[in-house]
Amino acid sequence: MAKHLDAFDELVVGLQTLGEPVDEARQLVVLLSSLPAEYELISSIIENVKDITLIEVKEKLLKECERLEKKDTTSERAFKVNAGRFKGNKRSGRKWSDQKKNSSGFQGKCFKCNKVGHMKRDCQEGTTDGDAVFVVSTERVNGWLIDSGATAHMTPHRSDLFEYENVNGGIEVTIADGKKLQVTGRGTVRLLGLNGKRIKMVEVLHIPGLDRRLLSVGKLADRGLNVEFQRSSCVIWGAASAIAKGKKVGKAYMLDCEQEEARFVQYAGADSKWELWHARMGHPNQDALDKTRHATNGIPAVGQPPHSLCGGCMKGKQTVAKFPHCSSSKTSRVLELVHTDMMGPMNNPSKGGAKYVLTFVDDYSRYVVAYFLKKKSEVAIKLREFMTFYENQWGERMKCLRSDNGTEFVNQEMTKICMLNGIVHQRTVPYSPQQNGVAERMNRTIMERSRSMLYYKGVPMEWWAEAVSTAVYLINRSTNTHNATVTPFELGFKVKPTLDHLRVFGSRGYAHIDEAKRTKLEPKSFRCLLLGYPENVKGYRVYDLDASKVKVSRSVKLDEREVDGIYDTLPAQIETVIHVSTDADNEVTLAPVELQPVEAEPMEGVENDAPDVEMESMQPIQDAIPPLLMP
Repeated sequence: MAKHLDAFDELVVGLQTLGEPVDEARQLVVLLSSLPAEYELISSIIENVKDITLIEVKEKLLKECERLEKKDTTSERAFKVNAGRFKGNKRSGRKWSDQKKNSSGFQGKCFKCNKVGHMKRDCQEGTTDGDAVFVVSTERVNGWLIDSGATAHMTPHRSDLFEYENVNGGIEVTIADGKKLQVTGRGTVRLLGLNGKRIKMVEVLHIPGLDRRLLSVGKLADRGLNVEFQRSSCVIWGAASAIAKGKKVGKAYMLDCEQEEARFVQYAGADSKWELWHARMGHPNQDALDKTRHATNGIPAVGQPPHSLCGGCMKGKQTVAKFPHCSSSKTSRVLELVHTDMMGPMNNPSKGGAKYVLTFVDDYSRYVVAYFLKKKSEVAIKLREFMTFYENQWGERMKCLRSDNGTEFVNQEMTKICMLNGIVHQRTVPYSPQQNGVAERMNRTIMERSRSMLYYKGVPMEWWAEAVSTAVYLINRSTNTHNATVTPFELGFKVKPTLDHLRVFGSRGYAHIDEAKRTKLEPKSFRCLLLGYPENVKGYRVYDLDASKVKVSRSVKLDEREVDGIYDTLPAQIETVIHVSTDADNEVTLAPVELQPVEAEPMEGVENDAPDVEMESMQPIQDAIPPLLMP
C-alpha cells in the first residue's frame, strides 16, 4: 500500500508540473477507485465520513493494509491457498472453505449470498477453480509474458504490429494446452525500455485466439541477449547494459515497458500533404494550420485532414481541460504587458542539465520566449536578457510584468530590476492561477506540442528540451485565436515569416560533410536526427548519431514520412534492436554525452562550424532581422 500511495503522489505531482493541478476532493475519488476489492469495506466507511482529509485517508489505508496482512487475506496469498486446496476433490475444498468461514469471527450477513458468518470478499458462492484461472489470464493478457518455453515472439493483437505482413502458408502453433492456433501474419513491435531506449522486436507472430502476448527467452538468447530472473523481477541484458526489466506477477514474469500501438500512429503518406505539414508545424489543429498558411509564405495548399487519428496528438493532447479566459484588458503595442511563468522541475534533466522552463509571453503579439534553467534563482538574470534584447529589437520599453507569487518572481532582486526600469510588477491573488491565464495556457500549448512531436517520431524523452525549443519556434510563426490573420513573429519584427525550410521534428536522415572536413575516401554524410532550428543560422540543428554530438548543418536529407525508412539499424543509444539482424549483435551502447545549454536552448558544444557549415558563407534567411533571428 505504501508503494501504491507513493506512485499516486508522483502522478499528482506530475500533473501539477504539467499545469493540470488536481484538487483534494478529486484526488480522494481517484485514490479510492484505484484500490483492489479487499479494500471495499474501508472505502465505504471513508466515503461516509464528512470532511475527511487526504492525509487521514492515507493513514486509514495503511492501517487497513497492516490488518489485512496480519489476517493473511491479501489477494496473492488467497490465490495460493485456493490453488493448493482445490487441487484435490470438491469435498476437501468446500471443507476448507467452511473452516475458513467459521474461523473468521464475523457474525454479520454476506452481501453476496445473504448467509451469516462471512463477508462478501470471503464468499465462496459461485467460485470455482476455473474462475481463479480466468482472473490470472485476464491480468496477464495486458502485457508481455516472458516465456522460456515459447519458440517465437507472439501476440493476439493486430494493433501491436508495425510493418505487418500476411502469412498464407498455413503455419500452426501448438500452445501449452495442446491446442493448435493459426498464424495469420507477422510484424514489428516497438517498445520503450530503460533510459528511454527504443526496443524493436521483429518477426513477431500474429496469432488470433492466443490469450496473452509471449516474449520468447529462446529468441532473445539467439540474439546474444541474457535474461536474468530474480525473486520479484527480471532484467534483460544487452552486450553492455540492461535494456529492459520485468516484474513478477503471481508466478509469471511480465515485461515492464511502454508500447506503441500501430493502429494509432499515423505517418504522412505520399498523397497526404496535410499530415506532413501538420507534423512539420508541431501538430496544430486544422483551423490554426489553415490560418497560418495564409499568414505566412512557403506552405502549399494542403487539403483536408484525414479521418484517421494522429498518434502524436492522441498521446500529447488528449483529455486536456481548458483554462478560462479571465482578463478583459487589451494592449495596443508590444511589451506593454509581458506574462511570465515557470514549468518544472521536470522528471528528467535535459541534456544540458536544465530542470526548469521559464517563459515570457508578450500580451499584444503573443510572442513567446523560453529559457532553460538549472535553478530557479536564474530568473532575474533571464529577465534582464529578455528586456535588453527585445527592447532593442522591437523599439519599445517594457511597462508591466505579470507573474504568480512564486519566490522565483517575488524577491529583492526582481523588485530592484522592476524599480530601476520603471516596470509595474503585477502579481496574482494567492490560489488564483487563472489571473495569469495567458502564461498558463501558453505553457500548456508548449507542452502539448512538445509531447506530440516526441511521440509522433518516437524521439527519446531525453530530448524534451529540444522539443520545447522547437515548439516555441513554431508557435511564434503560427497564427492563434488572439491574432487570427498575423503571426506573433510578424507583429514583433514587422516581417512575414517564410516556412518552406520546416521539416518534421525527430526525422532521421543524413547531413552532408563539407569537403574540407573529410578525405576523398571518407563518407560524404553522417546519420542524423533533426532537433530543430538555430536562431542565427540558415540551417538545422541535428544530432550526429555516430559521433554523439549536436551540430548545425545546412544540407540535410531527411525521411519525414517513415521512422526507419532510409537507413540501417540505429545505434543502441537511440534504438536497441532485439532479434533483428546479424549486424546488431556487435552494437555497443554509447555513453551519455553531457552537453550544456546556450541561450534559450539546452545544449552546449553545438558545432556552429560543423560539417557543411562555414560561418563566413552562411546567409540569413530572407525575412529575418539580420543578423540575429531566423524565422
